[in-house]
Amino acid sequence: RKLVYTACAVQNKFMFDEKGEDVMSWELDKRDRSFQFGRLLAAMERAEADYYQKTEEDRQTNAMKYMSMFRRQPWHIFEQVNRQLYRAYLDRIRPWQRIRYEKLKGEIVSLLQTFPEEELNKPLEDIYLMGYERQRSEFFKSKEEKEEDNKDERTEEQD
Repeated sequence: RKLVYTACAVQNKFMFDEKGEDVMSWELDKRDRSFQFGRLLAAMERAEADYYQKTEEDRQTNAMKYMSMFRRQPWHIFEQVNRQLYRAYLDRIRPWQRIRYEKLKGEIVSLLQTFPEEELNKPLEDIYLMGYERQRSEFFKSKEEKEEDNKDERTEEQD
C-alpha cells in the first residue's frame, strides 16, 4: 500500500508540474480510461478481499496477481477476474458487499463503454494507479465523511 501511495504521489507531482492537474483531487467519474480501469481494479480487489476477510484467509487477491497483466490488457483481464469473482467469491460475501461491487462495477463499466471499443484493451497509462488508489481510499472513508462530501457538493451546486 505504501509503495502504491508513493508511486501515486510521484505521478501526481509530475502531472501537476507538466499539466497543472492535481490528479488525486479528480472526481471518481473523471473521464479518463486509465483512471477508470484503476478504479475497476480496486473494486475487484475489494470484492475478493471481503471474502478473504470473512473466512480469515490471508491470501493475495487475483486482482493483485494479475496487476501487471491488467496494465497491458485491461479489458481482457477484467473479464477473466470478474468471471472468477462470480464463480468463487461473490455468492459467499455479505449481500450488501456484493451489491456494492455490482453497482460500482456497473458504474465504471458504463464510463468505460463511452470509449471506442478498440481502446478498451490498449495498455494503460501510469495514471491507472491514481484511480486504483482513489477508489481504495473511498472504500475506507467513513459514512460520516461521505455524507459530509455529499453535503459540500450540494452546497456548491446551490451557489
